[in-house]
Amino acid sequence: MIPIKFSCAFLIISTVTLVTVVNAFKPQLVLQLVNDERSKVGAPALTLDGQLTQAAQTQTDYMVYSGNLTHENPIGDLGKRIRDTGYIFSDNNYAENVAVGYGTDEEVRVVQSWMSSSDQQNILNPAFTMGVAFGGETYWTQVFATPSEQTSVNVRPSIPTSVNFPTDGVTLPTSSAIFPTDSVILPTSVTSEPTSMFGRTHEQTGEIA
Repeated sequence: MIPIKFSCAFLIISTVTLVTVVNAFKPQLVLQLVNDERSKVGAPALTLDGQLTQAAQTQTDYMVYSGNLTHENPIGDLGKRIRDTGYIFSDNNYAENVAVGYGTDEEVRVVQSWMSSSDQQNILNPAFTMGVAFGGETYWTQVFATPSEQTSVNVRPSIPTSVNFPTDGVTLPTSSAIFPTDSVILPTSVTSEPTSMFGRTHEQTGEIA
């Protein structure tokens, strides 16, 4: 009898699990960068104000919805958007910085862009407090105001806590109202000036206003 040799091969299968890391928006990093700039001119450090952050989120949500970099909003001007949160500001002293084209890992770049423009006046104002918001993977808003000596009040918002956009049926957590599509005319042309009221749409990156 001829001996039969058996050869066994072992196949080792290695399973590799791919983990996708999503960079989250870091408002505390924006705050740190802002305070670093303020310290250079002797301005007091800020803390994030929840009501101003709510006002900033309202504007960010509208820019995401409209696809435009803008300081305008159909629910009202900046003063109204701040008042809607219950924040009481002093002598109409408030301001807003907006930007588009910077991702969630680009806090340094967006603050540097604001600091390289006239928007730095808002960042360095010693009387201001600040809120900041991010949305749509590329839109940023800073809202600043000088608090009144009167204490801010907590009010029940007269606007919904979510917005249903009829174009895609997506519900986003926000303090914004439903934005009418037939009452706002947004310009189709843009300028190359970074401090213009209307900036480029989200397909073109790195704009501030």
